[in-house]
Amino acid sequence: MICYWAFVEDPDFTIETRIISSDEGNPVRTLTNCMIMPWDWSPDSKSLAKLENGKLIIRNIFSDVTRVILDLNTHWLDDIRTSYWSPDGKYLAIYGTVKPGSGEEYHLLKISVDDGAITELATDDKSYKYDISWSPNGKWICYCYMETEKVRPESTLWEADFEEIKEKLVYRE
Repeated sequence: MICYWAFVEDPDFTIETRIISSDEGNPVRTLTNCMIMPWDWSPDSKSLAKLENGKLIIRNIFSDVTRVILDLNTHWLDDIRTSYWSPDGKYLAIYGTVKPGSGEEYHLLKISVDDGAITELATDDKSYKYDISWSPNGKWICYCYMETEKVRPESTLWEADFEEIKEKLVYRE
């Protein structure tokens, strides 16, 4: 599948996502008021993960069947910024925000697509996160923060200052 955005000049100037077959270019589906990003696609190319009306949903693009994975009306997060599918399609990694008093806290969560079970990752790091990606085997999640990368295995937390390591190892006398 290939998708692209079309800006439709109607009274409200809406955005359509048009999905076509990559083999023949035939139209498969048009979604209105929906901007699909590369990370929204499930690995099997049948579903999208989208935030709609305060709910993180999985939407089948062929049948339009939707399932709510996370409802912000009943959860402690105030907002979800992005979601990324695991390579096997069983999990979504998301980062969401909480706005306590002044400022924001950013949380990295892993959510089971099957039952909605949530695991918070990087609990020691409430900073802004972006460019989240899964390793091909799904055992690692990498994200950028403040122009550096942090990589964490699924069940272990560790950090390293590579400049400091380089100084200690490379510049020894």
